[in-house]
Amino acid sequence: MIKTITVIGSGLMGSAIAAHFTNCGCKVNLLDILSKKNSNRNILAEKSIKKLLKIKPSPITLKSNIKNIIPGNIDDDLEIINESDWIIEAIVENLEIKQKLYEKIEKIMKKDLIISSNTSTIPISKLTKGRNDIFKKNFLITHFFNPPRYLKLLEIVCSEKTNQVIKEKIINFSDFYLGKSIIETKDTPGFIGNRIGIFWIERAAIEAINHNLSVEEADILIKNIFNVPKTGVFGLIDIVGLDLIPTVVKSLLENIPKNDLYKKLHKKPEIFDFMISNKFYGRKAESGFYKLVNKDGGKIKYSLNLQTKKYESSHKALIPNFNLIKKNLKQFLEIENKYSFYCRRVLLDILYYVLLIYEEISSDIISIDTAMKDGFGWKLGPFEIIDILGSDWIKNELQKEGLALPKLLNLIENKIFYKVDNNEIKYFDFIQNKYKKIKRGNGIILLSDIKKVKKPIKKISTASLWDIDDGITVFEIHSKSNTLDINTLEFLNQMIDLVSSSYKAMIIYNEGEFFSAGANLGEAMFLGNIGLESELDKILTRGQEVFTKLKYSNFPVVAAPFNLTLGGACEIVLQSNYVQAHIESYIGLPEAALGILPAWGGCKEMLSRFKNNKSIPKGPMPAILKAFEVIGSAKVSSSAHEAIQFGFLKKTDGITMNRNRLLYDAKVKALELIKDYKQPKKNNYNLPGITGFSAMKLYIDNLRSSGQISKHDQYVGETIAHVLSGGTTDINKQVDEEYISKLEKNAISKLFKKNLTIERIEHILETGKYLRN
Repeated sequence: MIKTITVIGSGLMGSAIAAHFTNCGCKVNLLDILSKKNSNRNILAEKSIKKLLKIKPSPITLKSNIKNIIPGNIDDDLEIINESDWIIEAIVENLEIKQKLYEKIEKIMKKDLIISSNTSTIPISKLTKGRNDIFKKNFLITHFFNPPRYLKLLEIVCSEKTNQVIKEKIINFSDFYLGKSIIETKDTPGFIGNRIGIFWIERAAIEAINHNLSVEEADILIKNIFNVPKTGVFGLIDIVGLDLIPTVVKSLLENIPKNDLYKKLHKKPEIFDFMISNKFYGRKAESGFYKLVNKDGGKIKYSLNLQTKKYESSHKALIPNFNLIKKNLKQFLEIENKYSFYCRRVLLDILYYVLLIYEEISSDIISIDTAMKDGFGWKLGPFEIIDILGSDWIKNELQKEGLALPKLLNLIENKIFYKVDNNEIKYFDFIQNKYKKIKRGNGIILLSDIKKVKKPIKKISTASLWDIDDGITVFEIHSKSNTLDINTLEFLNQMIDLVSSSYKAMIIYNEGEFFSAGANLGEAMFLGNIGLESELDKILTRGQEVFTKLKYSNFPVVAAPFNLTLGGACEIVLQSNYVQAHIESYIGLPEAALGILPAWGGCKEMLSRFKNNKSIPKGPMPAILKAFEVIGSAKVSSSAHEAIQFGFLKKTDGITMNRNRLLYDAKVKALELIKDYKQPKKNNYNLPGITGFSAMKLYIDNLRSSGQISKHDQYVGETIAHVLSGGTTDINKQVDEEYISKLEKNAISKLFKKNLTIERIEHILETGKYLRN
């Protein structure tokens, strides 16, 4: 087991790697060079550690992790490497400087010390030149992608002398504890990810300028053509840091073959030099292609005009026929306008480049697709995109430009790279020129694989129930943002009955972008606006009934959340028997920010959580106040670790680091629970009623008088306090779960009728942002 790490190089990448190791419980030594300008010999590493707390999104899953990073410097502290299990070099991308560091390490290293480089472009053969056999046996390249907490890809490069035991140890640790998708690449410049990714970024940027597009237009097109969540290309550069790109490009161009297409097409955008000279590096410099400016108590977004090089107020890009991208990509690409010309140019350049270099950089197409999906955030890899467009379309477009057809396009049968044959998912193996079965690693079950070879047990437009063998089912939500509407609730109710009679357990899981954004607020607002309050009441009642039925079913229910798990989805998590959460689970009850409160069991479940929490003082008020703090402040966790602190997860719940292992881990737990499953007992509560409410009201009034909350916030807070304190009960009366559920329902019904609540909900539905009114 790897417990102690030394990272050498405390720059943006080195410090972020160090931070991610603390997320899995490691102690990390972070070393850098001595500062010539400061008497504090560790100042560079110390500054980098402090910066970690300011980076958004955060590189650490808990702020307290930061104490596990120990600063130092290479001159004084290099011998500390021998107290480590693994050292990672993450210094400047300069071969000579790296080799000098390795020479120092070689002289003092213990024989079993694992050494790796985070180089993004330099071949291992050059890095280890001149080193002894022990160093070479213990050395490999481990190329992390920025930000390492969030991007899953880890490229590993080994030499012929690399010890295979060391390689397997790094692969296993990185998979299970760092959550990485690992591909072993060939020892070629840029490996797979950067070889294609840097080419893609440069082509997308250059062609955006050539086609006179704004950064917003280019980003929304790139985002949807390559299915890159959120960022697009310029947004991605802002995250990575523009200042890092020239070094990588320079190293790449120095090492790739002379006849490489990248050398032919390479053109450094003039605007890159302008931005670097003005230190517009991106998010770490607060100015990049985008920047946020504080104005009138809020933040205004600006973007850089690619032609004038001046910042302008950022506006949503309006692209003609935009919806065609998802419906019929080929049809969109064939439209005669600058937007389609841009997309076609970038897409063809990338796919053509991949088809030229695939044999040089990889042993299979899966590694190439994985590299672009997990290293650059593409939803589909290059070969998956070709399958969607069709190889014939690619051939025709390349022939129009007079380009020689890559041989691989003529080798594949049925004109596709992936296919399902006899209930097996296969890929085209270009080494053996035949289709081979895709083999997932032990401990990996993907619902996407199951869906290609099986039909669901039952299905409606917004949800499905799947059989994943051994009596275990998966309830999958697949509506827009995976929200919960009345039809989904009714379907879940029916599936509880079906699983109860014919199966052994249910896992609530999906492989969409979110676990679930919660209740379908659009449906609720529509029913309220047209006066069908009885239908709205039906949704509230049905949600409470179905979630209670889920909690007290005669089979175990395991929730497997990831990413956004909000509102009603959080209430599913709270009422499941067990939770196996991905580390990147952003779980919370944000209802108060919308002018409402949790009403599908969230209030009663949080009361129960904190009542049974041994770390919270006994008595009538501590659990209520803690629940009020979480619900009233609309808290959402920034990780599964933080979700435990907020009470959304129990300490006994499981956390999976690798997203690909989440369903398997949930199934293992479900099988374990089946053996001696007993339905949970219902809770009873002794709540203080009016006296408890009065104490919380005093706190709320103080917040209002100090200007920290609005008048409507005050009203919402008092309504939440009324529910949590038990309404009109008193401490000597015992109330049951149904009593609190009734309080929840009555309270939210009143809040839904308030105009200021309606404004908040309409605002988030229109803009995706919360309104403070």
